Amino acid sequence: MSLPKQSKIVSRFLNQEKHISFGDTQSLINYIFFRSNKGKLLFKNMESNLQTKTLEIMNNIKVLHQNCGTFSGQKSNILALVAGTHTQKSLKDFGFTFSHKQYKLAREKAVIGQFDLNPGEKKIPQSKTRIPEDVVEKINSILIEQSIPSSKTIVLAQKTAKKQPKRMTTLQRLMAEFRDHLKFNDLQRKAFRKQQLDLDTDSYMIVADFKENFRMGGGPVEASSSF
Repeated sequence: MSLPKQSKIVSRFLNQEKHISFGDTQSLINYIFFRSNKGKLLFKNMESNLQTKTLEIMNNIKVLHQNCGTFSGQKSNILALVAGTHTQKSLKDFGFTFSHKQYKLAREKAVIGQFDLNPGEKKIPQSKTRIPEDVVEKINSILIEQSIPSSKTIVLAQKTAKKQPKRMTTLQRLMAEFRDHLKFNDLQRKAFRKQQLDLDTDSYMIVADFKENFRMGGGPVEASSSF
């Protein structure tokens, strides 16, 4: 049956329902689907078909996850599609195979809504070629000038530059640590915003510095002046 013909039939059906229900079409539809025996059976069949489709989608994701190479960097990206709505146990019961570390990473991606096929940064072997001292000093000065003075990474770079030989391998390591610092900083901010948005009316969030001391549920304290 063509789509225009189906549309005409539905229009006539709704008009007839409106006439039968004396204008209260919504109540009649609710009764048909949720209270009448035939309607419940029809709704049950629709729900069963939906569950079947959901299982098919889950199975497709499982097959895609299994077919990804171990070193492709895509397994956690694929697993993130279901890690946000299913527990680790339920996924393994369904047939998924993964480590706890992989599930944790996929869960974090699902929480912040990071759904992509980016395999992440590739590790580039460190160069063993000796770099001239003036080049290293120039790069160090640029990093210090363009970076935030309070950054722990820059402070570490300054201390390391004084104590250790200024080699390119050391500079590459510091740059990698600085990129990791920015990456985790952004990840923490997104997770914090996500927690704020998920708070309900009965919950609250306490933000405190790690050096602050506070106590909850304490009672009155007796002092010598009270006697």
